[in-house]
Amino acid sequence: MLQRLLSILILTLFTACGGYQFVENDNPLAIHGIRSVSVPMFVNKSPLPNVGAIVSKEITLLLSGYPGLKVNSGEDLSSDAILIGIIEGEQRLSEVMNTTERKFTSGDLKTSLGNRQEFYVPIGTNVTVKVRFVMIKNPRTEEVELVKSELGSLMNGNPKVVMSQTLDLTADFTRVVGATTTVDSPWIVNLTKNKAILERALEDGSKSLAQQFKDVVLNAF
Repeated sequence: MLQRLLSILILTLFTACGGYQFVENDNPLAIHGIRSVSVPMFVNKSPLPNVGAIVSKEITLLLSGYPGLKVNSGEDLSSDAILIGIIEGEQRLSEVMNTTERKFTSGDLKTSLGNRQEFYVPIGTNVTVKVRFVMIKNPRTEEVELVKSELGSLMNGNPKVVMSQTLDLTADFTRVVGATTTVDSPWIVNLTKNKAILERALEDGSKSLAQQFKDVVLNAF
């Protein structure tokens, strides 16, 4: 008799729990009445090439994963809100890159130097820039342009701004370094490879940034 009662109780508990569904990825912007958001290409004010397109792609993919949130590409002012992204850094490429590893010009590399004295070549590099996220509800063209401008801080405190956050975008990569000894020198090949390596590093960094944006910003809503 006791065993039968226990069986009924367990069955009842499982039946009761069956009606509950825990959805981790609900639209985090719904609390602000935002069910559609447009994401134009991020404004790139840094010297890093193509980084605006790379970052906006990852953020768009992230937001598109939330049920109940429609994501429009481009500057669609008919959306409930618009997410403006601004990538900021120093004006020179050398100023946003920090050397983390060097290689001495010995061996094959020494033949490229001729009579020059040997030196260290930077091969490991860390890149860091700032990414500012500003979301405006019921946006107007002049508000969007103001945020993008040097006077963007004037929008601080505006009740239509439901999000204003700055995060770091970081990327690490290792350069390809080869000797220049003949007319078939690998210099051009190395330069092309290094551009591709930098772009892949920025793609990986943008994925990490998108996860940070989710954890630090979206989960706080």
